[in-house]
Amino acid sequence: MPIILLYYFLLPRHIVNLIISDIRVSEIKKVSFWSFAYNFSIHEDFRSTVYIRLGVRRIFVSWIKPGAKCFYNLTPHYGHSLFIQHGFATIIYAKSIGHHFFVNQQVTIGFGGDGNPTIGNNVSVRAGAKIIGNVTIGDDVIIGANAVVIKDVPSHSVVVGVPGRIIKKRNFMNESWKRVDMKL
Repeated sequence: MPIILLYYFLLPRHIVNLIISDIRVSEIKKVSFWSFAYNFSIHEDFRSTVYIRLGVRRIFVSWIKPGAKCFYNLTPHYGHSLFIQHGFATIIYAKSIGHHFFVNQQVTIGFGGDGNPTIGNNVSVRAGAKIIGNVTIGDDVIIGANAVVIKDVPSHSVVVGVPGRIIKKRNFMNESWKRVDMKL
């Protein structure tokens, strides 16, 4: 654990703040060095999140404890509050990902011949979902389990199915969700 202390004091403050925001969205109740150390040593998904934040620096610490099995990340920019839940068999290769991003297991986000996806803020991608190609996922979007998204998704939508279709949209008059059935 001494290397973690060393990292804490040597890392740029903005990276430490990103890791703290990731701790707050996880199931960790209290943000402290000891809760960080415990969760870093026990939870592979949390380690994967920390390694994303460390970037190139992870080379020096990832050999101590590897991250989640078969979790591949090639995305250059993530916003704050990243949460990977059961990240095994997950591939994330987007242009960028906004704040408050939640991802489950067996998700593929990646290249589709014409580019990589861009993902907005407050996006949740559930188990087995696929987001392929040069698509834009708007803000406040839920991609349902096993959905396949190959077209742009407008903000404030819930997408399910193969191919993906919108089944709910947010109504801003009363902040409720309205049922719809729209093709992408």
